[in-house]
Amino acid sequence: MYSSKDTENQSLAEQESKNFNMAISFPVRFWIFLISLIPSFVCYVFALWHLLCDRVLRGTLSNHTIILLLIINLIYELINIPLYLSYFYHFGNVFPSTPNVCLFWIFIDEGLFSISLLIFVWATVERYIIIFHKKSISTWKGRALFHYSPLIILFIYLFLFFSFTVIFPPCKNTFEYDAPICGFPVGYYDVKLVGIWDVLFHDISPVVVMAVFNVVLFFRVILRKRRWTQLIEWGKYRKMAIQLLSISALYFFLHIPDMILTLGTFSGAHISFSDVFDTYTKFFSTYTTFLLPFASAVSLPILKTKLKNLYPYRFQPKRLHSMTIEFNRGTDARQINALLPMVN
Repeated sequence: MYSSKDTENQSLAEQESKNFNMAISFPVRFWIFLISLIPSFVCYVFALWHLLCDRVLRGTLSNHTIILLLIINLIYELINIPLYLSYFYHFGNVFPSTPNVCLFWIFIDEGLFSISLLIFVWATVERYIIIFHKKSISTWKGRALFHYSPLIILFIYLFLFFSFTVIFPPCKNTFEYDAPICGFPVGYYDVKLVGIWDVLFHDISPVVVMAVFNVVLFFRVILRKRRWTQLIEWGKYRKMAIQLLSISALYFFLHIPDMILTLGTFSGAHISFSDVFDTYTKFFSTYTTFLLPFASAVSLPILKTKLKNLYPYRFQPKRLHSMTIEFNRGTDARQINALLPMVN
């Protein structure tokens, strides 16, 4: 029979184990996120400024989904990351510990991430259409069907889904104020059909579709290179493919472990290290948001020119006593000989 002191020590040990189930302590996690947030935010601003202020880039269809993706992830970063920072700052406790804060955090975390993922999946499909079926979007009717309508439908569908499942769930929500995102998943996972739909169609299926279309796009671009006789056309499509593959790699490598673990846990599989592994996967999957603007900015046109304007002295080659001499046919030999010592 345990005494009250033993029970108290056991509860404290469990709490300590739960709060420090990673080798990285909460203060270190706080500073890692904060240090990552600053350059990521700057890159978001740079990429969006570059895409929105240039009329040609702003009007390019292939850039619309990238602009939308950057805006959504910037909002996600400015809301979700401060909530994580508050959680780390309070040593693994949601502050303030209220149901409204938890509902808001879950809605932002799940809703914006799912919107971001599905929009990017559609971007991979649309990029394929733009490169290999350009005539399909050459008319207004084609752009409305293959460009604008899918984005509007995705927004409406996901907003309604997460409004009814998170804010107005079929079951009562229970929150864990000592867990990130208040211990998500919430009550709607108790309805197995809804939970399966969420995991399969909002997590697993988009990654599969993304992987398939990226592989097909990559090999078709390589094989089609010989048919694209114009160097400008090949360079444009190559940059589009590189940008898509860079962003896809972020989603694929940083989110696949978390999705597999979520699917395994939801299906009833018992994994002894799942709690610790789940904490690691969720922590590092957030870096998709931090790294997305860099992956998008790498393939931006005239990026090198913009950087040269920002840091002119860094990119200028060193020249010692360089001078250009212009002379006409009537230039006298004495004048040329007089200028030669100045050049040397």
